Amino acid sequence: MGFILFILTIIIPRLLGFFILLFTNWWGLAYKSILIPLILWVFLPRLSLVYLAAMLTNNGNCGGGWLVLAIIAFLLDISVISYHISLNK
Repeated sequence: MGFILFILTIIIPRLLGFFILLFTNWWGLAYKSILIPLILWVFLPRLSLVYLAAMLTNNGNCGGGWLVLAIIAFLLDISVISYHISLNK
């Protein structure tokens, strides 16, 4: 059961980002190049989604509450990565 939850925490943000890329033009509105969102989508998917939402709803400004959400998303991404590393040891 724990393994299924771990797999879902890895897959769901990446699938959500993929479907946003496939069906909308939001990635192009929030990011100026393709390299940065691609790197973020692979390594830090939650942070890329929070940054995308902040840029689209806050007129290109990631401050205030969005900054707090970005920090939380970054910590969640790092915790998933560190949990995956600890499983391999």
